[in-house]
Amino acid sequence: MSIAALQIQIEALDRASGGIRKIAGEIEKLEKFSSNATKVGENLQKVGQGLTRNVTLPVAAGLGLAAKTAIDFEESMADAAKTLGTNQEQTRALGQDLLAMTRTLPMSANGLAQIAAAGGQLGIAAGDIQGFVEVTAKMGTAFDMSADQAGDSIAKLMNVYGLNLEGVTSMGDAVNHISNNSAASAGQIVEAATRIGGTARQFGLA
Repeated sequence: MSIAALQIQIEALDRASGGIRKIAGEIEKLEKFSSNATKVGENLQKVGQGLTRNVTLPVAAGLGLAAKTAIDFEESMADAAKTLGTNQEQTRALGQDLLAMTRTLPMSANGLAQIAAAGGQLGIAAGDIQGFVEVTAKMGTAFDMSADQAGDSIAKLMNVYGLNLEGVTSMGDAVNHISNNSAASAGQIVEAATRIGGTARQFGLA
């Protein structure tokens, strides 16, 4: 083989090997990209799992609390229906009214339903129960009483002293004034007034 022919073959081999090296380089780039993409995918999967754990638990807890709140309200409304003697439609309407009152009163719907149940048990008529609940909720908040305590105390005061809603509101204002200007709390004053109510009426005291 002549030197010229050999030189031509060498040049041809160089050109061919250059193309092969270029293809090999591209393959290497693809392999690196694939490896990086896999790592990114694994990281995203880990982040997703973390988000699922961290987000699902609070959401589930929140749903559980909401369900419990709804169940407690339904149970209190069932108690109110028994003491007030209301039918299903009347009870549903009262429940809607109590839910609407939570927008303006600093008490939960369940607390308002407990007040309604206490009022019915102590003789408050179904027609007066909404006004009774509103007055009692306001006074209970001012007197720092729980919902059931406030309902029980206010209803007893109304029965013992023969007061209507306007009268018990005025008495509540008086109790609040005394508690603000004495060492006795509003709850203690209400308890004392309830205990001596029967004796006070015997002596003709208003």
